[in-house]
Amino acid sequence: MAEKRIRKEDWDKVEKYVAEVYDERKNSQFRKDHEQIWKEVDRQVEMKPLRRLQANGKPAPKSWHNAIELGELAKASEIITSDVMRIMLPSDRVFFQPHVEVDWPLDQKTGRPVTDDDSQKVQDGLLRNLMVQQHKDFGLKARVRLSVKEALHHGSFVVEVRWEDQLMVREGSQLRRISAPVWQPYSMWNAYPDPSPSVIGTNLFYSGTMLLVEFIPYSKWKTIVTGEGWISSRVEQVEKRREGNGKDVEIVTLKGDVCIQRSSGDVYLPNSEVKTVNGKLVYYRPAELDYANVIYAGYERQDVRDPYYTSPIIKLSPMSKAMTISMNKFLDWSALQVEPPIEYDSNDPDYAMNDGPEISPGAKTGTRSMGGGFKALDIGDGKPLLTGVQFMLQEHKEGLGVSSIRAGTSSADRQTATESTLQSQGAEVRTMEFVSQLEPQGLLPFLYMQHELNRRKMGEYTFYNDEMHTPDFIRAHKKDIQSNVHFEVVGSKGQLGEEMRAKKQAGAVGFASQNPLFAPLLNAPEILMDLFRDAGKKNPE
Repeated sequence: MAEKRIRKEDWDKVEKYVAEVYDERKNSQFRKDHEQIWKEVDRQVEMKPLRRLQANGKPAPKSWHNAIELGELAKASEIITSDVMRIMLPSDRVFFQPHVEVDWPLDQKTGRPVTDDDSQKVQDGLLRNLMVQQHKDFGLKARVRLSVKEALHHGSFVVEVRWEDQLMVREGSQLRRISAPVWQPYSMWNAYPDPSPSVIGTNLFYSGTMLLVEFIPYSKWKTIVTGEGWISSRVEQVEKRREGNGKDVEIVTLKGDVCIQRSSGDVYLPNSEVKTVNGKLVYYRPAELDYANVIYAGYERQDVRDPYYTSPIIKLSPMSKAMTISMNKFLDWSALQVEPPIEYDSNDPDYAMNDGPEISPGAKTGTRSMGGGFKALDIGDGKPLLTGVQFMLQEHKEGLGVSSIRAGTSSADRQTATESTLQSQGAEVRTMEFVSQLEPQGLLPFLYMQHELNRRKMGEYTFYNDEMHTPDFIRAHKKDIQSNVHFEVVGSKGQLGEEMRAKKQAGAVGFASQNPLFAPLLNAPEILMDLFRDAGKKNPE
């Protein structure tokens, strides 16, 4: 109804509003401060050496000085990301559990629902396997990994949950187009969250206004102008930008509330999606869901006034830079020790002809100097640099919790298995805290959005079903999806990892089976199937 009341001149007001919000967020001091930090972290993670500058700020000419970038931040990013993915999305079992509301028949005598545990498990399992198949088909794990990387490098990550389609191989050799909700990660360089202090980011769904920026070539952008929401009369007015390099078209998408000011009364458009292309508003429609299909989270937020997050990699970036500078100076000192600069008598004709004495093993250089000869120049002591590098490296590892055990190698110290396990657990404490934020603020809202989009848009979808006592191959339609579902993100259920969890479960079963008080309470077939699943058996039944 709101769209019918919008007049032609109102679009210009919305266009101006989007431009003002974009400029305000792009030029805010918080944004500028964080972008300066991101730029330095990106350089270190990409292992681009520091550039030597002259006093006037111009690049210095090439010299013999070493210029390498230590890969400590890149290594820390790899290790922490692997830990987060292993804990949050374990490879040997499903990371979530759905709990479907089932319409149970009523007992004619008591009037109460007659429940059946087996039927409940089947309904939960069918929905879980459908969603897991979509995750596999559209690469959810790889997409989440990119967002985890984004959170570590830039503190925050932004995701748009959108409906996409792609070609897949089906039934052995046939190509078939399938559609499903996907996790679409964005770089923080192209995302601008709501700076309002009231948007603290702890709700299940993002309650602020998000701006997302994309760049595509001008020759390709009109291929996306399909479907509801595009304003054809304004699409034709879009002009090409002058930047080139694939950035001919800048698409700015606003997701959130929009207010059109009028003297006769403002028009409030809640939960909207607006797009401007090269500054021209060309798209408007109410959001597909009852909330913005945006996920915004991060590692740690320092100030409620600052809409951006930070991370351990960001905090350790200055130390990493200092360590790199010290290491380069140490390498310079080492080179001077191996091939020290020399001073020779330029009046000696042999030296003058050969540019000084030959510097090589066993070299013999004749001279006609009378006592002048040559001498090696004194060089400063670089050993303190190495001591400083070693100290900073240790502080770096402790600050990031990236010990040799977490890196997948043996510990340098002689430790027992128990000591190594305790050390590994201690290093994962902060990682577990990060995971505890990602699960309710990232994975959980994605599951609810995925389920709701499936209910509204899914056609036929085939999936492999590993639920026991049911067919392996199932075709599902949106009419088969129940409306009321509660999702639970389980992950690895703790910092001990999957191997330790399986051992503890087997130990608890062994203890209970030998105790006459608890043994009658055990369900032997279910326990055996769980143990076989932990051992890697796909069809324990």
